[in-house]
Amino acid sequence: MLVTSHRDAEQNQPLDSIDWVWDIQQHKLQIDKAQLERLLSTTLPNISGNLLLSYLSYEDQCELSSMINAAAHDQQPRVYACCMNVQDGRACWVLLSFSASQSGVVAGQLTPMLCLCSDSITVSHLLSQLLDIPECGVIVADDNGRILQCNSLLLSQTGYSRAQLLNHSLEMLASAKHSEAFYQQIWRNFAASGYWSGVLLVPNAVGVNNPQKVVIKRIQLAEQSLVLVLFYDLSKQLYRIEDIENDGLDIKTQLPSESQFTQLVVSTLENDPLCLSFVVVFTPRFSERDELEQKFALAEALVQSSLVTSAGYLGSNHFSVLLQSRDVDPAKQTENIHQTIRRLCNDVGRSAGLSLYRTLMSGKIGVSVYKLDTHNPKLLVSHAVHATLEHVEQSKGAISFYHGALSQETMRITKLENRISDLIKERNLEIFYQPIVDVAHWEIVQFEALCRFRGKRGQLLNTAEAIMVAEDLDLIADLDWCIGRKVLHDIGDIQRQFGRNVGVAINRSLNSKLQVGEVLESLRTMVEQSTINRSSINVELSESDYFNCEHQESPLMRNIKRSGLHFSIDRFGSGHSCLTSLAKGNFDQIKIDRHLIQGIAAGSENYAATKAIIELAHALNTKVVAVGVETQSELETLCELGIDFVQGYFISEPLALDQLQNALRFKDRLRKSDWGYHKVRRTGLLSITDTNVPCISIQSSIDEALQILYSSNELEVLPVLDERRCVGFVRASQLYQTKETGQNSISDVVANDFQTISYRVNLDEFTALLKDGFLLPAIVVSETGNYLGVIDQHAALRYLLKRETS
Repeated sequence: MLVTSHRDAEQNQPLDSIDWVWDIQQHKLQIDKAQLERLLSTTLPNISGNLLLSYLSYEDQCELSSMINAAAHDQQPRVYACCMNVQDGRACWVLLSFSASQSGVVAGQLTPMLCLCSDSITVSHLLSQLLDIPECGVIVADDNGRILQCNSLLLSQTGYSRAQLLNHSLEMLASAKHSEAFYQQIWRNFAASGYWSGVLLVPNAVGVNNPQKVVIKRIQLAEQSLVLVLFYDLSKQLYRIEDIENDGLDIKTQLPSESQFTQLVVSTLENDPLCLSFVVVFTPRFSERDELEQKFALAEALVQSSLVTSAGYLGSNHFSVLLQSRDVDPAKQTENIHQTIRRLCNDVGRSAGLSLYRTLMSGKIGVSVYKLDTHNPKLLVSHAVHATLEHVEQSKGAISFYHGALSQETMRITKLENRISDLIKERNLEIFYQPIVDVAHWEIVQFEALCRFRGKRGQLLNTAEAIMVAEDLDLIADLDWCIGRKVLHDIGDIQRQFGRNVGVAINRSLNSKLQVGEVLESLRTMVEQSTINRSSINVELSESDYFNCEHQESPLMRNIKRSGLHFSIDRFGSGHSCLTSLAKGNFDQIKIDRHLIQGIAAGSENYAATKAIIELAHALNTKVVAVGVETQSELETLCELGIDFVQGYFISEPLALDQLQNALRFKDRLRKSDWGYHKVRRTGLLSITDTNVPCISIQSSIDEALQILYSSNELEVLPVLDERRCVGFVRASQLYQTKETGQNSISDVVANDFQTISYRVNLDEFTALLKDGFLLPAIVVSETGNYLGVIDQHAALRYLLKRETS
């Protein structure tokens, strides 16, 4: 509050009012004379006509009549303050508030605000002169702080209307930035001398605090006093308030000063001592031209960041923040501090712009950690300031710790940042591919592209740490772009090795300087510029990133899906799951996070959770990938639960492009187990498929084919393969007949008029096909078109007989 009442509490309550009604057609005002006399504590003479207007000056009568007619026309409420002459030489300053109540009728209230032993003309002239002070907003209030009148400039400065201010307390112009004790001190000074002046923050009608030079002056009248308040707007003259402090608050930045910030730190740490807490001091290098505006923008950005517990301004371009993190591994304290500071800087960039981000990173950053540097929270600020003075020659944006050991660790992180930045800018990245296997037929259907980073000595760097560094440096969008371009280049080679239907999964981070829409549009543009079939690309979005912005970007994702791209949600079940969102159909797959897969067994908690995820996903026509499968036990359990795809080191580690054929070795491991390869394939159409039929390459000779036939007297057909695809077959009888013709190559005698059938065709559908004349033998193929086995007439007959007798 600007002025605090020293009278009894009940005098702060609004004064009584009475109702009045104005009939527009009859030009007549109705008001209860007896109530008006009681309200004004006077006796009014008997006057015919409009009682109220008779006590107003001619000027006020005209203005009030005009405003009443306007209210009747536009249906908007109005207020008007003026003086009434009453008997005994007294004048009352009253507030008339009114609005149209029905057609042709305006109703309102009359509220007395001030009564003086003077005539209305004198009172009106007094107030007019007080309100006519040039170049400042003016408020006249009674000695209780109730606003009697204000000038138009004050309304323009604050955005308030007269209806919002008149007959209300000056307290509504108090800022929450200043403490109650501060305003009480203003009142004590005013009460003692009748005068106070200083710079205050004054909120406007929408709650924005603007700096104002405020002068409060007592105007003493015969029987009582008035309060005159002058407001000089400084929001466009910020140079006049540089480093001015009031009530522990820096007026320019509207942040707590050093002493006040230190008190906030002490209070916070006393109440919450368990989490990792540290004070960070920034010393940005502002440009001379925009220094004041940038200071205010930085202060606002720091306060708005969800990472900041408290913020302050220490003077001389030193900004301070208290940051806290919970559940931090002690071994990763430095890494956590480093990442938190980088994310705060990125927050500033996103909210205040790239220019301010660069300004912030151009200066020094000092850090002091509670319970590591000191157990006295009062020393954290001075220690952090001291840290900014260390390593004077460091590069811009360098983080200096007061504690020496942390400084060594942050130097390591800084070197890592420089290395990651160079690798991304130079596009010197390595892509490894990890296979994803369809457990229905044990074929590789997809490879996930995974980036790898090497140090200057050629050693592989920690991938998770490198990715986090890229995010902290706001280079993740550039990294994703580089990976995407390389994958689009490699996919042709992958499909030549594993079939044209094998896809590639690429990760896209939404935790970047780009808006989500920009990330997705960039992805679509990249794919459209290539010649790759879009259905071969599966885009993986991390669960937490997606569900934080899903309500904004779902329509865009659906539009991109219609162009052919597939989407997967990665690390599903890592803590931000919203299963009902899958019903919107944005995703073709979900990838269950490793922490649910590890050690999974019947009866365990992760077993129940994984089972629920798989069942719900299937109900929503969404496939499920288990990530991080490392043991056969985990694989067997997941197959029991109905998993669709598996990925992990049990299948294959991530491999370089020239080593991808090694990904097929998982089949050898499966064949060696009792549970193994054949068991999982013996379902549906595969249950009547002969998967052990010897095959021969299209490059083989007829002699080689005959040797196979001689070793198996029951063999009727011999499938011919080109890599993993069947290109035809030769019958045993045909080979025997061509033995003496002199033909040497299988390609000379292969029959390519054969039928293929997908392993996914169920047995009922197969029965119907046979009844419709489906020709046998038929080649059974996987989803990718690769050869799986043969169904001949004998196998089909055995199946039909068994079906009839069962």
